[in-house]
Amino acid sequence: MASEDDTAYKQLFAYPEMVRDLLLGFVPGEWVYIYLLLEFQSRSDHWMALRMQVYVGLLYQELVKRHELPQPGRLPPIFPVVLYNGAKPWSACCDLAELVLPGNPDLAYLQPSQRYLLIDQRRLDSHALDCGANFLAAVFRAERLSTTEGCADEARHWYLLSASGAGTGFTQSFNRWIARRLQQMAGRRKLNLQGLVVKEETMSIPYFNTVMDALRYETQLVGQRKQLQRLLIRRFGSLPRQLKRRIDYAEMDDLDRWLDRVFDAQNVKEIFVETQPA
Repeated sequence: MASEDDTAYKQLFAYPEMVRDLLLGFVPGEWVYIYLLLEFQSRSDHWMALRMQVYVGLLYQELVKRHELPQPGRLPPIFPVVLYNGAKPWSACCDLAELVLPGNPDLAYLQPSQRYLLIDQRRLDSHALDCGANFLAAVFRAERLSTTEGCADEARHWYLLSASGAGTGFTQSFNRWIARRLQQMAGRRKLNLQGLVVKEETMSIPYFNTVMDALRYETQLVGQRKQLQRLLIRRFGSLPRQLKRRIDYAEMDDLDRWLDRVFDAQNVKEIFVETQPA
């Protein structure tokens, strides 16, 4: 998965609510005491089973080193999961044994084996995503949206999830993630968000009770970022890639401050200095 998407997913899975909904909604069987090992992918990786074996081995070594075993001399079970959101079906094998060439039958039992659970979210059955109050299912459904009407239908589920009593920090991250996804799809002209976004006064300090609050803020951010880039190019010419990325990740307070400096700055670097002289 692209680095920006990878980071966004990892931020969501830093919250126990997402891990809980992964286990409750998409994992067969009952689990008691496990270590969850997640890998996020947007492309099929031929060597994923080998990578998983390396990850598991390193994790076990670290647990032994830190004396964090569940019982003396015993390792905890590991649950390796690959969350995949690529456009093409996953083609890599899910067992390391399939990557090892066949050889002497007497050596077969000595060869390594490491499996992982693949969750190919774009090819999950639609019934699997009908999980009620499940945040991860809502994330997967958001990835599949293709019409403005679909967004409107899903908005009710987002509202109910936001009001479900999950931690404030998590609901803020969840609402923001959904809003950014919708903006990305609108930027690729997959969605028309005009009918969903109601313009209100710009929020300098974002607080999102609902996905629509977050979507409104994200829409304002996109406009401010484009305006800043347009003004900077008119004054100073083309922008370095590093500055473009800084603008792309900026929040409203930063954008407002930089816009205020556009016409007084002598060069583009003065726009982005952290502190201004009194």
